[in-house]
Amino acid sequence: MATKGYNSYHGRMSGGKIALIVALALVLVGAVAYLTLQNYVVYDEAGNARLELPFLHRKDKEEPDDTLSAGDRDDIVDTVEPEHPHVKVAALHGVRLPDDCLWWGADYIMNTLAPEDMVLAVKRTTGGITYGTSVETPSGVVVETGRPIDCLKTLLASRRYTVGSVVCFRDSAYSRSVPETALVREDGSLWYDNGGQAWLDPTNPQVLQYITALVKECGDLGFKEVVLDQFCYPENAEGVSNLPADRAQVLTDFAERLRAALPEGVALSVTVRGTESLSIAQMAELFDRLYVPAESDAAAVKAALPEGYDPETRVVLTTAEAPASGSYMIVK
Repeated sequence: MATKGYNSYHGRMSGGKIALIVALALVLVGAVAYLTLQNYVVYDEAGNARLELPFLHRKDKEEPDDTLSAGDRDDIVDTVEPEHPHVKVAALHGVRLPDDCLWWGADYIMNTLAPEDMVLAVKRTTGGITYGTSVETPSGVVVETGRPIDCLKTLLASRRYTVGSVVCFRDSAYSRSVPETALVREDGSLWYDNGGQAWLDPTNPQVLQYITALVKECGDLGFKEVVLDQFCYPENAEGVSNLPADRAQVLTDFAERLRAALPEGVALSVTVRGTESLSIAQMAELFDRLYVPAESDAAAVKAALPEGYDPETRVVLTTAEAPASGSYMIVK
C-alpha cells in the first residue's frame, strides 16, 4: 500500500540547499573573476589602482603600427638619409689668424684681429704645434709651451665661434723624426714634393693615431669646428713607392675615424687641395664644410657639389676681403 503523498514529495530539494548551492557558485565565479582581473590592474605613480580592460579601448584610438612598411602606409615619405650626416652649421665669417698669435693675448686677438669668427692654427704647415698639447710628439716636432695654452683656453671659453686648423700629411718635422711613417722612394729615402716638404703616409697606424689624437684634443678643448688641410696625397706623387691602390678609400676610412673621435656637434671640414685623392662629391659627403683656397676655382667647386649641399654655409671662400654673402675666411 502506497503511502499517501509520497509521489508528490519524492525528488524535491529544500530551499536551504538550493540557496547554499547558488551561493557556492557565486563564490566560485567571483574567485575566478578576481584572479582573471588581476592581469588588468594597473597602478599609477601614486600607487592608486585602476582597471584597464583591452576590449574597452576603441580601435580607432590605437596608435599606428610603426612596423608597417612604407608600401602599406600612404603617409610615409620616402627619404634617404645621407651616409655621413652633417653637423648643422651657420655661415662662417672668419679670420685666419697668424700661426703665432696665441703669444699676443686673447683680448688683442678678439678686439683687434678677429671681430667675428676665428680660425686658429693647431698644427702648422711645418708640423709644429701652436700650444702645449698633451698629445705625444717626437723630439723633432716643435711645441709652443707656456702662455699660448692659456690664451687658447680663454678664446675657447668665449662665445665666439672658433675653428682649429690641422695640417695633416704634409709634415717634414714628423717625417724626419720618424721616417718609417713617411712617404718614401724605392730606396727607402724620404720623398719630397716640389716645395721641399716631406709627407706622412696615411696608411701608417702611427700617423692615424697621431692625427686622430690631435683632432680629438681640439674637440675636447672646445673648438666648434676642425678644418683639415693637406688631407690628401700629393698631387704629383711621381717616385713615391708606398702609394695604396685605392687612395680614396684610405682617406674615407681616415675621415670616418676622425669624425668618430670628435664630440657630438663639432663640425669636421676640409680644405680642397685638388681632386686626385677625393672628388668634390666625396669631400662633400664626408665633411661638413669645404674650404676653398683663393687660387682655386670656387665656381667649379660649387658646380660639382651634390644636390642639397648648401654652398652659402658649407663652402668657405678664402679671401682678402669679405664678400657680400656666403661663408668666408679672410687671410691677411
